[in-house]
Amino acid sequence: DPDGLLGGALSPSKVGIMGFSKGGLGAAIAFALEHNIPGAWIDSAPYSGLKGAIANTIRPYAGFLTPLLKAPIWWGASHFAETPLDYYKALPLLEDCSGPPRHVAVSQGMFDSSVPLAEGQNAMTLLAALPECYTLTAYTPPEYCNGASHHQEMWEFSDDTRTIMCKFWSAVFGQSNATCSVPLPHYQLWHPPQSQPPGAPSMRKTLNFEY
Repeated sequence: DPDGLLGGALSPSKVGIMGFSKGGLGAAIAFALEHNIPGAWIDSAPYSGLKGAIANTIRPYAGFLTPLLKAPIWWGASHFAETPLDYYKALPLLEDCSGPPRHVAVSQGMFDSSVPLAEGQNAMTLLAALPECYTLTAYTPPEYCNGASHHQEMWEFSDDTRTIMCKFWSAVFGQSNATCSVPLPHYQLWHPPQSQPPGAPSMRKTLNFEY
């Protein structure tokens, strides 16, 4: 806020970041690079970047030929972009860490058909194995509405999402989470695991993941 339009600068301890989908990748990279950020909510991020997205997109059709086909597609993207692609790799950056622990939430719907589930699973596994660097919150709601399944928990599971976000950010900023139980209007129609959205898949295959 260099012009003071929003009240002036804040201490880094009072600033967190959130990102969804590709924005989640950017948030993960920023969180890894900027150690003064106390907390990050990373939702449905393609941690493997463009190269991983290319592989994940063509793998269902190309199978074992994926590495062979990925190479020319990646070359074309790099050539025509005229700028370095995947310059930062989120998970290796996050792994290169030091304390004190910071809060990070990894969220991804268990039926996500846009970003492979293994991307979020690998991020959770990595962060959970580094307690000296991170305090992990994992949130994996069964998001599914008329075939849509990618980072939509805030609409489909609004009550649950509101509560877990409140508790997460309260911890980030060192505040009591007592306000998270204040009576508020309820909008959520389904309450997993007792009930799930109509048509939601009962199982989901885990896809391969590269980074």
